[in-house]
Amino acid sequence: MDILNSRIKRIILGHLSKTNNYPELAYRTVLSILETNGIRDGVDIDLDIAHRDRVGKYYSV
Repeated sequence: MDILNSRIKRIILGHLSKTNNYPELAYRTVLSILETNGIRDGVDIDLDIAHRDRVGKYYSV
């Protein structure tokens, strides 16, 4: 996981297709990769989805 480092606290999955890359599949796929590399959602990093059809959480950058 060369792209991740200790400064990254949140990953937001976006631009998810309705038919080819639906949110649950993307979330489970990324979560699996993170867990394989010893990174825990909710502990080491916050993994979230930017849904294409509804308002999501508000984040300040």
